[in-house]
Amino acid sequence: MHSIIIIVMQKYIETPRLILRDWREEDIPFFARMNADPNVMEFFLNSLSSEESFAFYQRIQNEFQTCGFGLYAVERKEDHTYMGYTGLHQITFDVDFAPGIEIGWRLAYEYWGQGYAPEAANACLEYTRNKTDIKEDIYPNSDAGTDLVSDCTGTIVRIITRKGIPMVREGTSVNPGDILVSGQIPILNDAKEITGYESCHSDADIFIQTQIHYENTLPRKYVKKTSVKFPRLFYLYFRIGKYRLSPFFIWSPYEHYSKSTMESRLKLLDHFYLPVYIGVVGLTPYKPVMKKYTDQQLQDKLNRYFLRYCEDLDKKGVEIIQNDVKIDTGSKEGAISGTLTIICNTGQSRQSEIPQLPNDPEEQIEQLGE
Repeated sequence: MHSIIIIVMQKYIETPRLILRDWREEDIPFFARMNADPNVMEFFLNSLSSEESFAFYQRIQNEFQTCGFGLYAVERKEDHTYMGYTGLHQITFDVDFAPGIEIGWRLAYEYWGQGYAPEAANACLEYTRNKTDIKEDIYPNSDAGTDLVSDCTGTIVRIITRKGIPMVREGTSVNPGDILVSGQIPILNDAKEITGYESCHSDADIFIQTQIHYENTLPRKYVKKTSVKFPRLFYLYFRIGKYRLSPFFIWSPYEHYSKSTMESRLKLLDHFYLPVYIGVVGLTPYKPVMKKYTDQQLQDKLNRYFLRYCEDLDKKGVEIIQNDVKIDTGSKEGAISGTLTIICNTGQSRQSEIPQLPNDPEEQIEQLGE
């Protein structure tokens, strides 16, 4: 079983029925079961294993660390039940409107059809507009040129330009928003004067040396779920569309229990499926026991989480060249924090502006980079 940590438990957004908050350790089993549910994952390539769900969780936490935003855990106010996630996510797949930030959501199937998803997504949109520096932008005209701009502060260490005019070179210091490759290519006459500009979509591999801050904490006290002698309870049900039918009233006599759902679709022949699902809800009782980590356990756990974070950076092609992260243990929690110096890819696409034609020949020479 995996363990996880939360930096600081925070409620970001509240609606009449929902709370969008940081993740808790007890969310992860429900998160994994949601990702394994064939109904929830019907239009994805495949459902996720427990290991894949935990890796997904790590990516969510990494996005919070590096971007300051991410996919928030969604909790129902009336019973404080974890329902899924809704939040902000960077677009990393290959599409014309990337890079960008989208609002993503995924809720457990039993919460579908009740208006929870639009309630959470609309609240997230308002939170983004009013509480963050993220700006809405109009999708640029595909006929207009695009620049590549820096998304962080640092020093350019390597640039390979395929389309566009490079505006920086190795050793150039840049800030967020600085143009790295221009999508406006000057058109010259025989006298080498700029007579206009040809637009293009800039394309380049640009690497920058920059620094990122890493921080995480782990409470010294934690709750361990210990098994009890009481039996597990199982309830059978049938589902047609969004409607669930069961000869039993699903309830639990236990104060503390974990809930799991397994479901499969009925079929007549090998390739003829009926629009009917049969499922089983399992309730497993447990006894919560308060435990304490030793100093060594705190250090080991925090170090493991940090190594996973570094492994995830490595998978993204990020090279760590200096590590100044340290671990401290206190009476109430352990903390790890510090700075990593890294080399990573940079260059966000942004619609370029056509510059005014210069009248001064020296200005033309400057624009040509000579």
